[in-house]
Amino acid sequence: MHPWLKPLHRRIALALFLLAWLGWEWWYAGFGPWFWIVLALLLFALWHYPPFDRSGEDRGGRLPSGSKPAKEQPRPGERGRP
Repeated sequence: MHPWLKPLHRRIALALFLLAWLGWEWWYAGFGPWFWIVLALLLFALWHYPPFDRSGEDRGGRLPSGSKPAKEQPRPGERGRP
């Protein structure tokens, strides 16, 4: 998940924005092409970035229970330790 979408309020705002846009398209143009495009975007957002899934939310640097810290990657131009 993209870091910008980790906070729960941003995922909810994204879903509400797409829902409002979908309503506007339905009211203004009926079931025109943009209605179907926005519906696809909304369904993808709900499937890929569940608004009420708190597993991706930042917990202040704490790792979820049962997970291990990732190995630190060497910076570009530096050699990693074997």
